[in-house]
Amino acid sequence: MRLRPEVKCPLCSGTIDGLDIRARRAIPCRSCGAFLHPAPWYKNLISLLALATSFGLLWALSARGFRLALGAVLLWSPAFLFWLLIFGQIVPLQLEECAPRRSEVKRRRRGLFL
Repeated sequence: MRLRPEVKCPLCSGTIDGLDIRARRAIPCRSCGAFLHPAPWYKNLISLLALATSFGLLWALSARGFRLALGAVLLWSPAFLFWLLIFGQIVPLQLEECAPRRSEVKRRRRGLFL
């Protein structure tokens, strides 16, 4: 079992290396040159699952009020990573086309994909 499932470009079905995927950055497809980013619904769903997991776990442990809020904030990151790994195995990362930033267009014209 691979930890990172294969991600494909939605436009040309070319394979995108998992190491190219970074948060808040456009990902260039090496096959067709389109700029892609993770689908917002994918990130939002994982965030909501993490928040619900942290609240549910703390509620089951009888945390209420300030302790519930503080605990949910502290447990959100580990729960997010957990759901990212689990959900990533079930549903591969969904990418969408995005408008490139000016700096990325300049790099593309120079032929650099950094």
